[in-house]
Amino acid sequence: MGWAFSAISFFYVVLLMGVFFLRGRLKNFETTIYSRLIIVTFFEAVFAILCYQTIRFMDYIPIINSLISKLLLVCYLTWITLFTIYTFMISCDKDEEKSKAYYKKINLFFFSFLEAFACSISISSILSSASLVI
Repeated sequence: MGWAFSAISFFYVVLLMGVFFLRGRLKNFETTIYSRLIIVTFFEAVFAILCYQTIRFMDYIPIINSLISKLLLVCYLTWITLFTIYTFMISCDKDEEKSKAYYKKINLFFFSFLEAFACSISISSILSSASLVI
């Protein structure tokens, strides 16, 4: 029954996508980020439902379960990044050029952070597979 909330979320996100994408809207930077945020939320709901389903068969298909779980985590990180960017964009100056400059700085920061995080995880997994971690 744990997947029921994800299924309801999926239904809600599909409705939200229909309302947002089928109606006319302004073409500015905030709506672009918001549309990406909705798309990532859709994939989060799909991967959450798939993750609940693959957990039941984890002993038989561990690779698929691991892949879907990691994709769900990537979706979470992407959503957090986009939401932070969206929050900065709606809070900062409404000048389009300044917004793009903020966006580039924020992207540089987050991608540097994610790269450092990914490197630390890969190094720790290499060390743990070699039994070098204490």
